[in-house]
Amino acid sequence: MAAASMTMASRTTGGVAATDAPASEGAAKPRGRRKLLVLVGLVAVVGVAGLAYPKLTHKKPAGYKSVALAVPNGPIESLDPVTINLSDGHLLQVGVAVQLTTAADPKKVTAMDPRILDAVISTFSAWTYPNLLGPPGHEQARQQLEARLKSLFPPVGGAPEVAGVYFTSFVMQ
Repeated sequence: MAAASMTMASRTTGGVAATDAPASEGAAKPRGRRKLLVLVGLVAVVGVAGLAYPKLTHKKPAGYKSVALAVPNGPIESLDPVTINLSDGHLLQVGVAVQLTTAADPKKVTAMDPRILDAVISTFSAWTYPNLLGPPGHEQARQQLEARLKSLFPPVGGAPEVAGVYFTSFVMQ
């Protein structure tokens, strides 16, 4: 009778004796793979969302206006270092280079132009030693000088002539 029940069991299971371990193991493999795929998919979605979040939530300050520089930068005109008396009696020796745009007339805007030298002297003579000390002071003075030069050389046909101002030397005493 035991042999008959064995043959009956092998017929119903395809010739292999049925046990609980292989059946649960075979069912766990596909379920485990699905869980792994779902987990990898979730990680990918979270990663993409994490990369996109700063761009989507970045708010521009009030009054922000995006301006694209339509005119490429041109030559750089360098002035020889100039020694200037600061307003508090200290001395500043500063070398300045002016970045022009391709729209600038190189005959009109040159390093020998006395208006550029006057702008450098008058801008820095109003500053004091403590105000110029350190990077924030340098940057404020550079921005002030750049704005002054841009007003001296107005845009030609809507394109600016002065693209930027750079310090080539900066020594205070």
